[in-house]
Amino acid sequence: MNDNTELDSFFDESFDDATPPVEERGQSHDDDPSCNPTDLDGEAWVNVLVERPDLADKCDWSKLEGWNWVSLLQMQPRFADKCDWSKLDGWNWSAVLQVQPQFADKCDWAKLRGVNWSDLLLKQPQFADKCDWSKLEAGHWAGNWHEPGLLWNQPQFADKCDKWAEMDGDA
Repeated sequence: MNDNTELDSFFDESFDDATPPVEERGQSHDDDPSCNPTDLDGEAWVNVLVERPDLADKCDWSKLEGWNWVSLLQMQPRFADKCDWSKLDGWNWSAVLQVQPQFADKCDWAKLRGVNWSDLLLKQPQFADKCDWSKLEAGHWAGNWHEPGLLWNQPQFADKCDKWAEMDGDA
């Protein structure tokens, strides 16, 4: 969804101070022609549910893709029981676990690539025992001009690094 037209119309009734909510007018959102939940895509549902978790019963959860789940679970972890965890890729898992580490038991660790591991371990080093260190490349360890690598912020992992020669320029 490139604009928020659907979302704006969805919220018109709920947030317009001049108009009482549809419930106070003896209607429900189901009866409101400006509000059709079936028209909402995953991104719109995330926006709705972050602000109005009480509308979860209207959500078509199958419309949420991995990146939608990242946004939703970071802000509303209460919806974890609705998540199709198989839709999350390595980047999604890293992003979710950086903010909500309690979902680690759901994670398919094999989906994480080197960059995902580096990003995750920078924020949540307690997952080191799950890490496949062989997936990390020299750049993940050393970083670059705009982003420090894993060793900069988590030097306790130096003994796991097998890319020293590459970082020294000897490779």
